[in-house]
Formats: sequence, C-alpha cells, structure tokens
Amino acid sequence: MLEELTGYSSFGPVGHISTIVKVVTKAPTSVGDLKILVNAGGSVEIPRVDAAIALLSELGVCQIDSGEIVCATDLGTALSDSSRNLGFSVSLLLFSRLIEEQVLPRIYVEFDAEVDRYFIDQSEIRPRYAAFRNLLLDAKVLEISGQKFLLCPEAKESLREEPCSWRTGMSPEQLMKQLERNEEAGELAEQFVMSYERRRLGEPKAGLVEQVSLVSVSAGFDIASFESSGSAHFDRFIEVKAYGRNGFYFSAGELDAAKRYGARYCLYIINLDRIADQGYAPHIIRDPASYFESCSEWRIVPDRLRITYLSALDDKSTDVKPNIC
Repeated sequence: MLEELTGYSSFGPVGHISTIVKVVTKAPTSVGDLKILVNAGGSVEIPRVDAAIALLSELGVCQIDSGEIVCATDLGTALSDSSRNLGFSVSLLLFSRLIEEQVLPRIYVEFDAEVDRYFIDQSEIRPRYAAFRNLLLDAKVLEISGQKFLLCPEAKESLREEPCSWRTGMSPEQLMKQLERNEEAGELAEQFVMSYERRRLGEPKAGLVEQVSLVSVSAGFDIASFESSGSAHFDRFIEVKAYGRNGFYFSAGELDAAKRYGARYCLYIINLDRIADQGYAPHIIRDPASYFESCSEWRIVPDRLRITYLSALDDKSTDVKPNIC
C-alpha cells in the first residue's frame, strides 16, 4: 500500500529513478551498486535510492530479493522498451495508484475550461503525501498554476473511463435491450450528445469537443463544447440528462455550474424512447438555473435534504452535544 511509503520524505529526483530503472532492466543489480551508480552522476540533488526502490517495488516496476539484489519485472522491462521517458512513466503509474487507492479521489479532479486542462486544487493533497506530490511535479505530471495542480494530458488519459458505445441504425427494440444492459442510461445519452455535437459543429471543432464526465465527476457538466465553429475556446457547457418517466435529478454541483456559466450552460434532455429515431435532436434548455425559476412546464420537487453537522458543535470546549436518536 502507498500509505506505507509516507514515511519517506522524498523519493529523490525523477532522473535518479529513471537511472535505477534503466540499470536494473539491463541486469539484476545490488542496492549498494545502485547507490554508487546514482551518486556517480554528479548531480547536486540528494539520491534517495532506498526510497526509490521501495516506490518502484510498490508500483510493480522492480523487485528486491533477500540478498538486496534488485531486478526489473515484466512491467519495468516494458516501460524501459517504450519511447516514453522512464521517470515520467513511473510517475504516471504513481498518479494512477494515488487515484486507485483514493489518496486522490476522482472527485478531486476538476476541469478548467479557460485553459482546457484538468486540475486538482493544491489543498487536496495533504502534507503527509508531499513526497508523492513533489515527484509528480518534478516529472511534470502535475504543473503548478496559482492554487491549482494542472494535470498533463497523459494523466488525463489515465483517468479516462471507456465510454459506452453508440451505434446508429439500431432498431428501438435493439436499443432498449442495450439500455437494459447498461447500468447508467445516462452514459449512452452522453455518447449520443457527443455525436450530435460533432455533427452540429463539423470539422475542425468536432474533434475538440471534450467529454469531461469521463475524467472529472465534479465539473458540474458532462461535455465542454462550442457555440459555433468560429468559437475560439469552449463556450458551451452541456449537462446531459436521460429523461424517463421519473424525470431527472439536478445536483447542487450542477446547479452551481449552471449559475456560474449562465447562458453558456445548456441542459440537453434526451428522451430514451426516441433516441433511435432518424433525425432525433435533444431538447435543449439554455441557462437552466434561470429557466426553471420561472417556467411552469416542469415540476420541481425537493427530493432530499442535505444536513450538515455544524462545526461549532464539534468544539470540545463546549458542553453542547447533539441528541442522537
């Protein structure tokens, strides 16, 4: 587990990690010899060979036996054979593990439409994980921008979920069977909207439409698109809702995004009963935050309450305690 590595203050510079992987993929090497080789590089940066080997072992890149001999695994050999920088590849593996083990939950990943980059707020990486953070920064997997850590494109791809497939020419019966097999009909609706947007815009903008929901679950919208082929940057933010007999839910995060983007925010409502019809188009509501305040065509029913325990009641100096029933 990565938690076991938090005792290390640093894993050393990414160049040293790259050197270790290169050496052990050529031949099994003792820890002592690795320390000599890394120190012989003349770098002013302090080698952290033991910490680096512990990290590489945890990531499955190498393994160490009882005789302190380090050798590469099949994964390490594959990384060495690729054209990508070794230190960068190892850092990408680390980033993926941080997400997988919920050190950096996917919900922390947000999208900055102004620069077309995914990011994590700096405050979301706790001090105990500073060694991980510093390695990711050194490898350029993360890049500092104000109070944000911007993700490199390769890190984004490691987060991207596989979209469900959308096939035109399906009969309604075939489509409904596919919907029944699909846990979330909304995923299929998003793919329909992606196809719709690409057709609407045409090239070259079609290839730039971004399905944000595959990477970030907290952006407040599913797709970043363009008003027209002449748009210089993202200026249409789309939340996709698959509409059935029970209506749909609009989350607090989606409502906040709708208020923030105003007329640039569009709600695309997809009728699942008509999605396979020739020429079917989404029902589009622009600026839904304002629209639903005054529209009588839709019924809005509060479905649940969010109840937050006031922090003042957590103060141990007070005798006030909640009644727990």
